[in-house]
Amino acid sequence: MNKHLLLVEDASMYPSVQQIDTFPIYKDCNRLLRGVRYLHFKSGILSRYKTIWFSDWKKQISRYTDIVMMDSIYDYTPLQYIRKQNPHANIRFCFRNRVDERITHSVQHRRPSELRNEYACELWSYSKEDCATYDMVYYDQFFIIPEDIQNKSLPISLDAYFIGEEKNRMGQLMKIKKMLDDLGLITRFEVVVKDPHRTFNEEESRLLVPKRPYSEVLDTILRSRCIIDVVGEINYGMTYRSLEACFLKKKLITNFAEIVDADFYNPKNIFILGRDDINTIKAFVMSPFDDTNAEHVDRYSFNYFCHRIFGLDN
Repeated sequence: MNKHLLLVEDASMYPSVQQIDTFPIYKDCNRLLRGVRYLHFKSGILSRYKTIWFSDWKKQISRYTDIVMMDSIYDYTPLQYIRKQNPHANIRFCFRNRVDERITHSVQHRRPSELRNEYACELWSYSKEDCATYDMVYYDQFFIIPEDIQNKSLPISLDAYFIGEEKNRMGQLMKIKKMLDDLGLITRFEVVVKDPHRTFNEEESRLLVPKRPYSEVLDTILRSRCIIDVVGEINYGMTYRSLEACFLKKKLITNFAEIVDADFYNPKNIFILGRDDINTIKAFVMSPFDDTNAEHVDRYSFNYFCHRIFGLDN
C-alpha cells in the first residue's frame, strides 16, 4: 500500500511511478460541469459541499504520509480537507508557475505565506528567483514525453517552429521570424492571445492561432528541425521549450542566456540569441543534432523529480 500521494491537474498526463499514487485534484468533468464547478468555488455559496468535486483521493487521504500537490487549485479547500483528515501528513506544494503569474484558476490562492503558515506546506519551485524570494526548495524543471510520442518519427517539413502565448513579445517574435525567413528557412510561428482587447497589425495577425491540443503541438515539433524559445526580461528559470528540445532531440534557438549553466548545454544544439554569431544560425539549424550530453537528460525526467521531492531511493 503506497504512502505517497501526488495531486495534479490532469492525472492522464503523468506516467505511473512506483510507490506513488497519482490522482487529479478535482474530478474529471464535461465542459458544462466545469462551469458549474468554477461558479461554485468562486461564489462561496454552499462552501461545505466543495468536496464533492474532489477525485477519489479524498476517500483514502488518511493513509498517506507524504503528499505533493501541484499549484492548479481553485482555493485552499483541498488543503483544508487534507489537514482535517490527515493533520500529520507532510505536504509539499509544488509551484509549476511563478508566484505572481496568473494560471488557469486564481493566483490569489497560491500565496506562499498562507501555504506555509496556515497549512504547514513545504514550498517547492522551479524558479530560482522565487526560491530566493520566498524561501522555497528548488527543483529542476521536468518534462514528460507522452507514451505515443516516445518512439514516433515524422518527416521533417519545418526548419524552425515557435508556439506560445503572446506575453508582450510579438515584436521580438516578428524580428526572429523575419531574420530566419530572409535566410530561406521554412518557419512556422503560432502565437496564442488570451487578451481579447489586444490589437495587432495585419502581419502580426497572421501568426495568431487558437490554443492547440498538446498532441498536435508535439507532432509539429517532431516535424521541425529546431524549436524557438523566447523568454521575457524576468528570469523564469529553465523553460519547458528547452526540455522539449532536449528530450525530443531538436535544435533550440533561445534568448535565455542562463541555459549555458544547464548540464545538457551543447553549442551544437543550442543557439543563444544575442550571444552566438548570428551569421552561423542557418548552418546551426541545418546541422544534425549532437547526442554528446544525452546522459544528463534523466535529471529532467518526471521519475527523477518524483524520487527527489518524495525523498525516495532511486
